[in-house]
Amino acid sequence: MFLLGLLLLGILLSWLEARTTLLSWTRCLASPWIILQILLNFMITVFRF
Repeated sequence: MFLLGLLLLGILLSWLEARTTLLSWTRCLASPWIILQILLNFMITVFRF
């Protein structure tokens, strides 16, 4: 389960890297906090099972 989480995290980070080149820096600075919250909620739901 932990490896699955790491794999999804890697996919998400690579997808975000591809998107950050298209986004402006002001939006990029605001998005990591939202992403961190989503990741925390995802990890909590994954480790609950």
